[in-house]
Amino acid sequence: EATDPPDSDSLEKMLPATLTILKSIPIFFKIDRCKIAELCKGGKRRIITSGQLISKCGERIENMFIVCSGKARGECCGATTRIFSMGDTFGELAIYLGYLQHVCEEHDVGCRNSEPFKPWLIHGADIVGDEPGWILEFSMDNLFRLFLHSPRLLCNVVRVGEEQLQAERAGGRAE
Repeated sequence: EATDPPDSDSLEKMLPATLTILKSIPIFFKIDRCKIAELCKGGKRRIITSGQLISKCGERIENMFIVCSGKARGECCGATTRIFSMGDTFGELAIYLGYLQHVCEEHDVGCRNSEPFKPWLIHGADIVGDEPGWILEFSMDNLFRLFLHSPRLLCNVVRVGEEQLQAERAGGRAE
């Protein structure tokens, strides 16, 4: 069942139904509800409408999104590639790879050539609102800061990122 967006853009009053959705998402695995609510204060809610462009194919992925109500769809060349509904996420693989790239550059190790990361750091499809609702948006920089406060969140993003890379190698383009 869909949830209404919180009254506050800063998400300081997180609805219990929203917390339940977030608790079921793999990146919040083994993080208690109070910590999830605290982490989500760094997020931004976005109301979505049918046909609204959320992210554009070919643009660098700078955000991770969680669908809290309504639906969004991936579109490529006029065809729907995937439907995102309540509890679905997109952009987390780029967060994982972006963090790896950031750490490598910060410590001047390994990743002097970031070319291998580029295919996964850009949107492979337009993401468009399909049914009205709202999504929770986290910027890459905001998530990097949250990793300092929640090592479990970082571990979960790494685990989910590795699973998505394995799925990519097995044949399907990761979102």
